[in-house]
Parts: sequence; structure tokens; C-alpha cells
Amino acid sequence: MSETKTDTAVTLADFPPPPGQFPSFSTNLAPLPPEYGRLIAELMSAYSLIDVGQSAVFGAIFNTQAAVAVFVYHELIAEGAQTRRMVRAAAKGVLTEDQYDYFEAIQEMSRNTPRNDMAHGMWAHSSHVADAGILLVPPQQWIGIHGAGLAGAQGATFNAAGIKVYSAEILEKLARHVMAIVDAWLMLAAWIRPEAAPVKFDKPEEKLRTITPLTVIVQGKQASRRARAERESRKSAGGR
Repeated sequence: MSETKTDTAVTLADFPPPPGQFPSFSTNLAPLPPEYGRLIAELMSAYSLIDVGQSAVFGAIFNTQAAVAVFVYHELIAEGAQTRRMVRAAAKGVLTEDQYDYFEAIQEMSRNTPRNDMAHGMWAHSSHVADAGILLVPPQQWIGIHGAGLAGAQGATFNAAGIKVYSAEILEKLARHVMAIVDAWLMLAAWIRPEAAPVKFDKPEEKLRTITPLTVIVQGKQASRRARAERESRKSAGGR
């Protein structure tokens, strides 16, 4: 749970091809070890559990059953940014200052992952990177690559720096990090409303404080709040 950088994948730019050669790309993943398919499936399942954890906190904030909160939460979040701001405002009105700090910090950790890229990108294999890993190609890049493959090297329109190369080790670390985020949401739900939490934790607030990335974010928020209060205090004293 101590990783602070969620995505440490290298990019295709780290594997420059010989002069005049165009890297091969294929969505046929058969040449790769089977563990890549397993790891990607586990990772995407872990990402889905983030929504479950967020729903548990939503249920704790609004004092409703977790099973009901899952459906209500998804409907609200689908409405867009304005509704998400309403959820944050409601949380701020219900939670203690410490709880709200962790609520925002876990949200920040949840956003700071390559979830959308992995859900919408194209997983591919390239003999060019040999055993370095599996490629994640953004959809807009795939169009350029496919066209280049048909037209030859002169038609290449892709950006190698935008294509990630994930090793099995990095995928495993990322899955552990995502599961730490899931645990954090569930711990926060247990802290807010322990009697109705879907997962029980002994002293969840203390366990949350052992997750280093969360602690770093929360401490930064608290330091900013203290600095702002000091500025306002000096400004108020100077106006007397």
C-alpha cells in the first residue's frame, strides 16, 4: 500500500526501432505469456471494486443500505460534474474534518490511475519490444498505426511516447495499489458508520493512517488549511 506512483509503465519511445523500421503491432496476444490475460482481468475487476467502495461511503454518508447505495450512487455520478459537486458538498456537511480530508484524498487516489486508458485502450503485442511487456495503445493512436501498417512506414502517424508498455510486474503492482484504494474506501465507510459497514474493520481510522499515499495527501491538505487560516488571521489583525 505504500506505492505513491500508480503507473510506472515505460513507453514505446524507450524501445526505438532500428533506422527505417516500423514496429509491429497486433491485437493477437497469443505470443505473450498467459499471465498477461489473467493480470489484466484481475486489474479491471479491481477497478470495478472501487465503485463498490465509493458506494459504501455514499451509503454511510446518506445513512442508507449499501446495496441500495450502489444503484443510487451510479445514477448520480452518471449525471456529471455538477452532481459530483453536490455529493462532495453533502459529504462535507456530514463528515468530520478528518473524515472529509480522507474522503477527498481517496477520491484523488482513485482518479490518479490509468483506469479509463485501460478500459478504452487497445491491448496489443509487438515483437519489437520482445519480452518487455504488453502494449496499451490509445484508440486514436491505433487508427494511425493501422493506417501506417497498410501504407507502409511512410504512413506512420503514431506517437511512441503515448503507447505504454506494461510488464507483468508493473501490472501486479498496479493491481495491489488499486486494491489498496478499494480497502481505503471500505475503511472510510466503516469509520463513518461502523454499524452498517459492508466490511468490518477494527479501528478503521488508524488503518487508514497507515496508507502512506493517503497520509501524504491529507497532510498536504491540513498544511494548506493551516496556512490559509494564518494568512486570514494576519489579515484580520492588520485591519484593526
